[in-house]
Amino acid sequence: MVVVLIAAAALVVTSAPRANMQAANLVSTQIGQVKRTTLSAVVESSGSSEPQNALNLSFGGLGTVARINVKVGDHVKQGDVLAKLDTAALELQFQQDEQAVIVQQATYSQTLIPDPATVTSTQAALTSAQAAYAAALQQAGLSQQQVTVNCANTTQAKSALDRAQTAYDRLANDHQAKNYLNSDWGPFQSVVKALSDAQSAYNVAQASCDLAKGNINNGPVTAAQAQVAQATANLDSLLSPGEATIAAASAQLEQARLRLQQTHLALSDAEIVAPFDGIVTQVNGSVGESGTGVSIGVADISHYHVNVLVDETEIAKVRPGQETEITLDGLPGVTLTGKVTRIDPSGALVQGVINYNVQIDLEPSSAPLRLYMTTNVRIIQATHADVLAVPLSAIHSDPAGGQYVEVVDQTAPQISSHRVSVTPGITEGSQVEVAGDLKEGDQVSLTVAPRRTTNFFGGQ
Repeated sequence: MVVVLIAAAALVVTSAPRANMQAANLVSTQIGQVKRTTLSAVVESSGSSEPQNALNLSFGGLGTVARINVKVGDHVKQGDVLAKLDTAALELQFQQDEQAVIVQQATYSQTLIPDPATVTSTQAALTSAQAAYAAALQQAGLSQQQVTVNCANTTQAKSALDRAQTAYDRLANDHQAKNYLNSDWGPFQSVVKALSDAQSAYNVAQASCDLAKGNINNGPVTAAQAQVAQATANLDSLLSPGEATIAAASAQLEQARLRLQQTHLALSDAEIVAPFDGIVTQVNGSVGESGTGVSIGVADISHYHVNVLVDETEIAKVRPGQETEITLDGLPGVTLTGKVTRIDPSGALVQGVINYNVQIDLEPSSAPLRLYMTTNVRIIQATHADVLAVPLSAIHSDPAGGQYVEVVDQTAPQISSHRVSVTPGITEGSQVEVAGDLKEGDQVSLTVAPRRTTNFFGGQ
């Protein structure tokens, strides 16, 4: 009994200081509150406001600048001529090439379907050539008749010569007559003379025949025949053109068209034309200088987007279509909205970290947004409305791996606390969503009061 009384006295003596110490710790600790709110899980990054499209335009050809039609800040429409080179020589060349195409087109068309007037004139040329050929043949026929007449005398003279030669040969084979032939011919003088006269007559007739043949000229016949052949070929080619003729006419037409197209491109290259509606952001160059030094910047500001970098540890949380909130350093108090529209599949190493480019298209806004303003972007992964939340520092972990908060009760005569197990949800800033036996307005400790233990005799 003595021992029991001593232990009871010790318990009374030590419990009062311990309770007072715990109460003192709770009074000195920071207190948070359970709130009902809306939280969003976000990925944050920064970038700049960029136009839907932006280009730096220049001339495609060489020349001297004749006109610059815009200045910085001008609004332009698609197709507007912003600047132009001196194109007088090109315009003249273009007109010449146009006429060449017209001529080659007519030639090609007439190759396929000949002009009736051309057919008539070609047929007339063939008829004329045929008539000339007939006349040449007739003239050649008259000359041939003369040859026939002259050469007929040669035949007669040859016959007479043959007879005189026979008579002479007969005497030459007669022994008695041969003696006369070797002397003064005697009574056979007429035979010898007849052979001499026949030889002379034949020579005259042969010379006359050769002369008649030499006077024949076949040149007119040959020339007339060639003209007929050419006129026939012309008419055949006109009425039934061959594949080679058609191909040649087609190739000539195509060459003319290509020359015209080349000149047209050169004229296009001599102009700087707005590719879209937008605003002029820069003008470099002046009239009279070489076109190589001129450039004009144009930006499409009908829509803006922001490009931000997200590191590899968070990129898996980002998906196309996610809503975003954008604030701008240059427009305090303005919050814009947008959506993730593109995530680059390949990352880049930036300061030792792999980052992926994410494009966010901004929703239309009346805010005075300008090009390349600094933006702060919050990509919203998820939003939980009407949830209970506590300060992040109110969440504690126990040795078993669970998580809890210390709920402080200040309504009792003496301040006390008790643990409530919670399941954290999404975190936004310093607030974290919690699920557990809590209610709105509960107060929680932001630091854990130390738990003291005593031995039987009140020692620590």
